[in-house]
Amino acid sequence: MDAETMVTRLRASEGDERADVLRTLFAETIDFSHVPPSQHDGQVPREFLVEGARGEGAALQQAITDYSSTHTYDVVGDTIVEGYHQRGTLDDGEVLDLPITITYTVTDGAITGMCAEFDPERAAPVGKVLRAARATDDTRDAT
Repeated sequence: MDAETMVTRLRASEGDERADVLRTLFAETIDFSHVPPSQHDGQVPREFLVEGARGEGAALQQAITDYSSTHTYDVVGDTIVEGYHQRGTLDDGEVLDLPITITYTVTDGAITGMCAEFDPERAAPVGKVLRAARATDDTRDAT
């Protein structure tokens, strides 16, 4: 599948459906990176990214009542550039306004690379929500 066809499928998806579409587009292993670098950078299995996206989206939607995200896509050769913007207000009044640029590398009909670029300070509300969600999950596991 070429990058243009992949973008057509991504544009037609949203929510959990988007994660399912990504599952069909990703190679079994993806070279995953961040700007700035992250402890999660490296070769990761497809399911790590798919389930991570699904879990992050669910946590944000549950914790932020006015949560929204937008996605735009451009294709440059064998590269897909996604503009991903998350917005909302946490219960404590902290504002989430996080633009992310995700660059996907397409090789032999599959996404083989993914680089997410964002400002860590602007991502702080996402981290807060995800830490709270993990703490809740840990509490459930302990009972």
